[in-house]
Amino acid sequence: MRFLVSLSLALSLACAALTPRVVKQFPVGTWLENLAIRPSGDILLTLISAPEIHSLSPVTGHSSLVGTAPGVQGIGGITQLSSWGGEEVYAFGAGNVSLETARPIPGTWSLFLLHLPSQKVEKVVDVPLAGMINGLAALPHGRSVLFADPENGAIYIVDIHARTYGVWADDDDLKMSDDVPFKLGVNGLRLSPDGRWVYFTNTARALLGRFPLPSYGVPKLDIVAAAADFDGLHLDDFALREHHDGGIEAYITTNPFNTLVHVSTRGNVTDVAGGSGELTVAGCTAALFARDGRTLYVVTNGGLEIPVNGTIVEGGKFVAFTVPKTDSE
Repeated sequence: MRFLVSLSLALSLACAALTPRVVKQFPVGTWLENLAIRPSGDILLTLISAPEIHSLSPVTGHSSLVGTAPGVQGIGGITQLSSWGGEEVYAFGAGNVSLETARPIPGTWSLFLLHLPSQKVEKVVDVPLAGMINGLAALPHGRSVLFADPENGAIYIVDIHARTYGVWADDDDLKMSDDVPFKLGVNGLRLSPDGRWVYFTNTARALLGRFPLPSYGVPKLDIVAAAADFDGLHLDDFALREHHDGGIEAYITTNPFNTLVHVSTRGNVTDVAGGSGELTVAGCTAALFARDGRTLYVVTNGGLEIPVNGTIVEGGKFVAFTVPKTDSE
């Protein structure tokens, strides 16, 4: 979401190693916010510029509207729930957003479920204490989801069946920083492929961290990569991939910095796609690996938040990359 930075702060970042394939570009004004992989391999895309979820074929680029959230302006994070029989069920957050300021409106957000193929949408619970429902991660048992609230700098847990919610983690490293001109804390949220960790990004503090699962009492936080490693970047949502040796790497979007960065299993950070003055992944907001573990999908807002080079805005895109199987280290 919002990064109140001027273009003068944008770094001239190295372009990279990964070659993009634009699968589909939406009209100008479309802000793609997040994504989820369907069992078929198709992709669910959430829009924050409209209360819509679209299903897209990464092969043909064809997309169709499969869900809308009533009474709100946009949709944030989305994740698939497990243990729901033969039905596809996805949890997503929806609420109101000011597109003029690119900020969510606190107190308007709720958690919903999308059922497919019926396209039934149902509200689980209102979360008036939250500033926004951003990154979402379903816990392995399928009963609960975690969501990141970047406005308050906390991670909440929602019991889907009981329709209740509460604070799961409220660590200082989840909070926004007073030392920067933008105010966003914990943003992206992903469950590790082995189910042992909940990873997160903090936008203002520019860090990648994780909590162990299961967590008893107060979850203990572990920092994977910190601000000094990211050389002035600010972090949005991200994708994770596990290696054969158990190591986990991350690919992180940087929204107005228009780059995709890689964090190796050793915590080393490199730029792998895009650049501050490029449209390759302009306004990239989220990333996720396909089920093959080699195809990386990235969604963008086209520079709606901060135009590329101060003037250029394009429609949000769905972009695919082929990523090598192992670290280059």
